[in-house]
Amino acid sequence: MPLLPAFRTLLPTATIWDAAELASRDPGFDARNFGASALVRPRDVEDVATLVTFCAERGVSLVPQGGRTGLAGGAATSEGQIICDLGGLAQIEEIDPFARVAIVQAGVTLGALQEACAVHGLDPGIDLAARGSATVGGMVSTNAGGIMAFRNGTMRHRVLGLEAVLPDGRVFSDLTRVLKTSAGYDLKHLFIGASSARRARSASSPAWRCGSIRWPGPAPQPLSACPMRPAPSASCGISWAPPARGFPPPRSCGAILLR
Repeated sequence: MPLLPAFRTLLPTATIWDAAELASRDPGFDARNFGASALVRPRDVEDVATLVTFCAERGVSLVPQGGRTGLAGGAATSEGQIICDLGGLAQIEEIDPFARVAIVQAGVTLGALQEACAVHGLDPGIDLAARGSATVGGMVSTNAGGIMAFRNGTMRHRVLGLEAVLPDGRVFSDLTRVLKTSAGYDLKHLFIGASSARRARSASSPAWRCGSIRWPGPAPQPLSACPMRPAPSASCGISWAPPARGFPPPRSCGAILLR
């Protein structure tokens, strides 16, 4: 495929599979997930923007994929299309236990996020049977609900802010960490749950940076008064407050920021 050499030159650190390699891999629930001509797995938002720009300028259809656990066919591809696999964006950048906000990249799995939160006695407030494979970016894109939705809401109710790559390669960034702002339209909701619309436009806004999940628990106390002092964390994308003394451990953190 003529595009493959160009991809390797343009994105030297990205993982690139051709059609033959895709045919030897497990496509997940839907065999059409790997019907594309190639797969590109960028390592950061800048690489995603570069890939989207390249494909948009040449009219190449680009389909973003996360953990390929969806059952509705939103990740299905066909010959001539290119897969933008976000599995390379898999870092938990920050967890703020006091603010109850986490900043995570789009390829972080729900299970990894749950484990990172559990260290602080917290939980993302959403759960799926496919937690070991489902990615936060895919869950935001499909507005996933899961078995805790009636209690804590869907992903739309968990995300405070996000960063995304637009179909022309520009980066939209709104990494708000609070529930209410006066900065104008809350544009993140155009991306949350819009997976089919983005796919229809050939390119996507897949490079989620972060999101925040609201924890409906008691107001956080000063760190000195909390029974669980949070240890410093290197990076992540969800922040929760430690449980207040006299209350059971919280079941959801508060907000997720998706990169």
